[in-house]
Amino acid sequence: MGGVTAVFGGAFDPVHLGHIKPIFELLEQPEIERVIFVPCKLHPGKGCIGSADDDRHRLAMLDLVVRAPRMAVDTREMHAGETSYTVDTLRSFRSELGADAPLAFVLGEDAFNGVAGWRDYRRLPELAHLIVTRRPDCAGADVEAPADHPLVGVSGGYVPLGELAHDPAGKVCRFGNEPVAVSSSEVRKLLEAGCQPRYLVPGTVWSYIRRNRLYGCRDVPNGG
Repeated sequence: MGGVTAVFGGAFDPVHLGHIKPIFELLEQPEIERVIFVPCKLHPGKGCIGSADDDRHRLAMLDLVVRAPRMAVDTREMHAGETSYTVDTLRSFRSELGADAPLAFVLGEDAFNGVAGWRDYRRLPELAHLIVTRRPDCAGADVEAPADHPLVGVSGGYVPLGELAHDPAGKVCRFGNEPVAVSSSEVRKLLEAGCQPRYLVPGTVWSYIRRNRLYGCRDVPNGG
């Protein structure tokens, strides 16, 4: 059985260090074969993520970041023309990879704690492992989810990352990444207020935002 293919979804509007840093830490683990970023178009909680032109910019910024080996961008949700549900995306990946390939879905601890509100959430462990990353804005960031969490119990509890490569799906790993206190909404608010988020986004993304004056950004003299 090969290494784990990890799927990481989100709006990435814009992609920032809170997205990137945990992924680079994951890629340092020998069990992770690759990480696939999956930007959405129609989000269940956010609705439509911008116009076609906004989509072009979101993808361009992701492409600037996802250039390291074993990283890729997949646009299936952006081109689906309907609301993106994680269970459907994972079902699509599972169909392509086959029944025996180790597949994992990466999500923040805040999202994991609210997973009972997701469509067909009980099907997620049937399709993939779950890798739960630490979030600084999650009250329980240093405490494991309780045993009665709807997906921890059925999976048999948390397991080390190394165990994910031995099975195609069904396990939950709480990854001990270093959390980064940043969100896309915070980046956008800073830009709209005329402030610089240059230490919250990768340098190439900051340059792209400035060059294209995204999110109300006003150009900064002498390179910012």
